[in-house]
Amino acid sequence: MTLKEAEENYKFVNGNEGYYMWHEIGEKAYNEYRAMQIPREVKAGWDEEMVEKAFDRLTASGPKSCESGDVRIIIDAISRSYTENSDLYAARLLNVILKKTEINDLDRIYLIEDFGHQGYHNDSGVKVFFEKTSYGPQMDKLVRKLMDFTPQDATFAPFFERGVSMLDLYRKFTAQYEKSYAKWGKKE
Repeated sequence: MTLKEAEENYKFVNGNEGYYMWHEIGEKAYNEYRAMQIPREVKAGWDEEMVEKAFDRLTASGPKSCESGDVRIIIDAISRSYTENSDLYAARLLNVILKKTEINDLDRIYLIEDFGHQGYHNDSGVKVFFEKTSYGPQMDKLVRKLMDFTPQDATFAPFFERGVSMLDLYRKFTAQYEKSYAKWGKKE
């Protein structure tokens, strides 16, 4: 595997070098990637490129749309700490989301999930913001502002099995956020 191929694989899985990379590129390629022992500084450059592209997409989408996948790319890059820009990225992300004044209900729900859900392969935004940045309290205020609405119960959530309503998802993800905050948030 060349360094260029390693970079392509890294970016294809948004920097998730664990199970997700192994699953997506296969065991042989994964073992070759790991054997390369790519320096942190190189991965930091790759993270910076991915984060800047995510910020570009978030900014270009205007005040109505906030793509959760781009938010997750930024949170995960902060979590990996390959780059020294954790506080800068945290501040920029909060600022970009604050400018999204017309976010639809589904995007709000997914943002709440990004900050509250503790996954198998990535940390919750709460943990990342409180442990890796100085912006935990500001992140909490933003998420609580995002949670200040009630979705319509009868509206089915896209991409979920029939019978799952937006209200069901809202309740699930706000509960996850509160659980994550209780564990990782630093009370002022």
